[in-house]
Amino acid sequence: MKLIMESWKKFLLKEAAKSVTDLEAADKLALNTEEAGLTPIIINYPLGKGARAICYGGRNEKTGDIIKFDSGRSGVEHYTQGKVSKFLPGGTIYVIPAKYANMLSVPKPNCLETFVVGFVTATTKGWGPLLYDVAMEYATMKGGGLVADRVSVTDAARNMWDFYMKNRGDVEHKQLDIDDEGSERFDLAQLTPDDKSDDCDQTSAM
Repeated sequence: MKLIMESWKKFLLKEAAKSVTDLEAADKLALNTEEAGLTPIIINYPLGKGARAICYGGRNEKTGDIIKFDSGRSGVEHYTQGKVSKFLPGGTIYVIPAKYANMLSVPKPNCLETFVVGFVTATTKGWGPLLYDVAMEYATMKGGGLVADRVSVTDAARNMWDFYMKNRGDVEHKQLDIDDEGSERFDLAQLTPDDKSDDCDQTSAM
């Protein structure tokens, strides 16, 4: 099964993807507003069982307080996470060690010890890709990389993963196998039946 797939082009045309440079520019804009003194940051904070929440926020340089920003955008994947900023981006991506990424919290095959995207709140338009880049970097430092949700992937998310596959030469692709349960359920032979380290739930790819 493909870990990372093809073209982000449709996504990029709609989203006009932002970069760290844009985050710095947002800081300068905020300095002339009621949000003066807030430095835009990307927050990476721990959850249970090795999971992390990676999100946009701002740090008050005088008090040291950190504010987590929500995008204010509605949608199926939207959850209210915090204050909505007029000038700084918002949104959150949750990543979970693959072995714990199931509803019963029962350890599953390790999927090359990757992290799975748990869910993503709707980000400020254009700011989703940068969060994914940070999440991917973290998942690669602490595990075997980042994979999509193993059960369900939206069209927008699939387009994004497609882009990484076809357009990001700096991203290494790894082949995952279907696990024993999925092999029996979907009547598919495993690619590496003698190697269980790459076994992973492939429901979202079926």
